[in-house]
Amino acid sequence: MYLRRCACLVAIVATSTGGCTPAGPGAAGIPAPGSSDIPSDTQSTGSSPFNRLEAHDHIVIPNIELRAVYIGTPGSDAAPNRDGFLSWLVTSPDYWGILAQYGVGYGVFEGSEEIATDAFFPEDVKSSGVVDDNQLNLLVYAYLGGPTPGPGFGETTTGFGSLAYVFFLPSTVSIVSTSGEPQSCVTFEAYHWTHGPGPPYAVIPACVSDLPFVAISHELLEMATDPTQGGWYSNADFDNGGGEISDICNAPVATPINLLRPTRMWSNAAGSCVP
Repeated sequence: MYLRRCACLVAIVATSTGGCTPAGPGAAGIPAPGSSDIPSDTQSTGSSPFNRLEAHDHIVIPNIELRAVYIGTPGSDAAPNRDGFLSWLVTSPDYWGILAQYGVGYGVFEGSEEIATDAFFPEDVKSSGVVDDNQLNLLVYAYLGGPTPGPGFGETTTGFGSLAYVFFLPSTVSIVSTSGEPQSCVTFEAYHWTHGPGPPYAVIPACVSDLPFVAISHELLEMATDPTQGGWYSNADFDNGGGEISDICNAPVATPINLLRPTRMWSNAAGSCVP
């Protein structure tokens, strides 16, 4: 799912409750598990291929160069290290290799860095334990070295190259909407976004620890195939569950891959959710 500038955060397991009018893929949120609103993972005839995802402006990350940032103190409020999973994810023939049909090849995991909660978040966030969605994106953007966003902040572009990030939030900070309503793990579990010319990134709150590999793979698949809302998504589905490659399927693989259980994804070639 993709985070819109209007702050309609979207979910892995719940619908958005933001006060704006969503537009574009991933903006409607994802229905709760078992909801009849979740799109069927195959077309009614059962035939394949089924080109449910459309290329739009063909904007993808062909060979992702992924970096991870862990905010917090290891062994305290920082998320567990996921470097091994991230490295496997972008190089796995049995998993990431499925993305070749969308013009996405294998990537490389370039490593991770740790930053203390105190060094990343200002005093008001540290004292309250909450950060609003717009403030968080500004903090991420500043960390990535971008200028202060002006008019057009949040607009999509193709100028970011292959670099992408995943940020793991500390357990001591939760995300709220700009209106103060709870967001992380209430109306969404994780999201990805692109600020102007800056690199795409995913944000993984600490509360996804129950299904971390699902949440991480969900966002990274979508970030690679639709980093700016100009890539692969389903026009028919984006108002009914998100419409991006992971939104349509929204469930862990049935059989572990290398003892891991990432999310399933939509395959046009197979006409169904795979693997």
